[in-house]
Amino acid sequence: MQPHGQQRTGPSAHADPIAHAPRRFAAKTWVYPAGVSERAYQLSIIRTALLNNTLVCLPTGLGKTLIAAVVMHNFSRWFPEARPWRGRSRSPLTASCWG
Repeated sequence: MQPHGQQRTGPSAHADPIAHAPRRFAAKTWVYPAGVSERAYQLSIIRTALLNNTLVCLPTGLGKTLIAAVVMHNFSRWFPEARPWRGRSRSPLTASCWG
């Protein structure tokens, strides 16, 4: 990581997260989808993920996709020029780790 203020060169010069300025008004709030039940553990994880680097490990059916969608939606509101990225497991990788 380069010190703040030092310029990057090369193909990754545009990938600097500091380069994307947040929308000041939008960044003061975060939204949760209407009509979706609010589970306390999901809200807690969402709050944490919005403010910190987070890895979410939950059993099947407990809302990992919802958590990711809410976090990505809010980041896209705050940083409209940036592109959110969501990693996912692949079957061969999963099989090699857990098989």
